[in-house]
Amino acid sequence: MRALIFDLDGTLWDAVEPLTVLWQRELRRVGVDRVLTKERMIGGMGLGPEALAEHLAPELPPEQRRPFFDYVTRVETDFIPQYGAKLYPGLRETLQALSKTYRLMIASNCVHGYIEAFLGYAGVEEFFCDFTHPGITGLPKAGNIRLLMERNAITEAAMVGDTVLDFEAAEGAGVPFIHAAYGFGRVPEAKWRIAQLPDLPAVAAGVFQS
Repeated sequence: MRALIFDLDGTLWDAVEPLTVLWQRELRRVGVDRVLTKERMIGGMGLGPEALAEHLAPELPPEQRRPFFDYVTRVETDFIPQYGAKLYPGLRETLQALSKTYRLMIASNCVHGYIEAFLGYAGVEEFFCDFTHPGITGLPKAGNIRLLMERNAITEAAMVGDTVLDFEAAEGAGVPFIHAAYGFGRVPEAKWRIAQLPDLPAVAAGVFQS
């Protein structure tokens, strides 16, 4: 059984604008007047909770960052679908085609409700058989890749992601990595890459034949 395991942000959708708007609003609510740029938000994609809270709200005392992070991320699962996020072109058609050959899963460094928010907003729940994140398992992404493979009896898998953190997770899990080069990060070490989602079926076929 073969699987494609996807990162989420920068791979399946781009939620940078609504996330930036929300975090800017909440930072101002707690007295931080600094302008939060999209570039800073992108720089935090893929970080865990503590690292992301420090990255986005360094002005807050360390003991306040995690509670602030927890509050904002509880709000964001409702805010993003209401505000709107960018689904990458060809998302539904590509996933539909891939689901005929592979088991499709998501491993993201996100919080409870975030993957579900994406699946509902994009209307692609039917194509994915499983997902997980550190909030459920307490594991890093490499561990979550291995967990998804084990509980779904996957013998071969590839990780599709857009950042070096995804590349390192794939390396740690011992699976090939396909770089979503249209996303947020550069991964010059990647052997396999796609310039757009509709390229994935052909590239995935090459990965599993190599």
